[in-house]
Amino acid sequence: MIAKFKKTNRGLALAAVLFAGLGLITLTDASSGSSHLAKDLIGTWILVGKPGEFGQAPAAGGRLKFWTGTHWCITQADPKNGVVIFHHGGTYTLKGDNYLETVEFANPSTKDRIGKTGKYTLKIEGETLTQIGIGNPWREVWKRAKCAKPHPADATVLQGSWSGQETGGRSKGACSLVIKGSNLEFHGADTNEWYKAAFSAYDTTPKQVVITITDCPFPDYVGISAYAIYQLQDGTLTMTGNEPGSPVVPADFDAPGARKIVFKREAGEPGSVAQPAQPGSGTNAEQGGAGTTVAGAPPTNPNEYKPSTDKDESAACKKNLEKINAAIEAYRKDHHDVPNWLSDLVPKYLPDTNLLVCPVTTRTGQQSPFGVLDPKIYSSYLYEFTPTPIPEVVKGAWPGPQMTMREWKRQQMKLVGPEVPLVRCLLHEPALNLSLGGKVYESPVFWELNFTNVAKLEAFSPH
Repeated sequence: MIAKFKKTNRGLALAAVLFAGLGLITLTDASSGSSHLAKDLIGTWILVGKPGEFGQAPAAGGRLKFWTGTHWCITQADPKNGVVIFHHGGTYTLKGDNYLETVEFANPSTKDRIGKTGKYTLKIEGETLTQIGIGNPWREVWKRAKCAKPHPADATVLQGSWSGQETGGRSKGACSLVIKGSNLEFHGADTNEWYKAAFSAYDTTPKQVVITITDCPFPDYVGISAYAIYQLQDGTLTMTGNEPGSPVVPADFDAPGARKIVFKREAGEPGSVAQPAQPGSGTNAEQGGAGTTVAGAPPTNPNEYKPSTDKDESAACKKNLEKINAAIEAYRKDHHDVPNWLSDLVPKYLPDTNLLVCPVTTRTGQQSPFGVLDPKIYSSYLYEFTPTPIPEVVKGAWPGPQMTMREWKRQQMKLVGPEVPLVRCLLHEPALNLSLGGKVYESPVFWELNFTNVAKLEAFSPH
């Protein structure tokens, strides 16, 4: 049966709808490139440089740009303290690859841009966005921001004194770099150029360092951060950094406009990272067995006693000691003994060497005074069971026959057992101790004063 339809204007309406639909499809197809660009633009991006000169995203801080579909904003925070130093934004339109953005709000540093509109072309390839100014000088490359943060790098390998030469730099001649804890001091060939700074290193490729200047002859640079990349190969440290205040990381070690310096470790400076001890290399501290190896005396500990009374720093240090204890316990399980040095724990048992750095060291550069510091790795802490002679400064307080620290600690174990400290931090008042039994406790500089109810003080001396 064939249905009969009344003669109405529905056919005309249907035709109009179909025509409009076809037109809409044609229009959508024609503008699909624009719609894809608009869709891909939405999200968070981080500035990495300019066309032909861009590298990896900054490991900390950095200049971020956000697009929502109608609004945009740029913000940049100080990588050291999170304070916003650069911020403005507004609305935008996008037609094809032609992009207009208007600044409608800003912080004091960029308030002069409010009300201004800039014209650009945009191009997105994969995770890279290129923004080229039309009638303005802005030429920028952005990368889509990632959620994952880079891990800290092992900064202990950088510790010590370095001598260098700048390649194609501002001043010809020698320059120097001293790195201690999380602080550095640089002196250029020009005696008027020097910088003191705090830094953080990150395990990127290549590795990054974020430097915040704390003192220098140029007031405008104090408190400003700079980004650099570095590599350490065969005792040679190569660093390339951008001008303080630049929000981007150098594209490579020979990046145009960046400053490249090649350093050599100064004579007499020890290597920073120890190789893990061979299985069975320790001595039987727990059992009091014979056969302790007497090594040569370690370098004199030059640090002064200037303890911190900050409770937060002490609490953070205690957490470090607890994690060091876990690493020592794992070592003891494998080797049936404590290590000769804390560096014997690296990297198998203690991959994060930042745990060997007390917060007081991070702030001041000071290490624990009076005792034996690890000669193979940078550490804030005194390790009490070393196979080295008792230091002269300690013998001045505890006179007795010549013996190793380990032998002396075994003697003290006969008095207080596992309460004898294995690791100590004298950067706090009161001092912190990690005992052989795994307990973290506070004490005066002379921990033995905690146990005068067990034995007379002189009984703790070497004998």
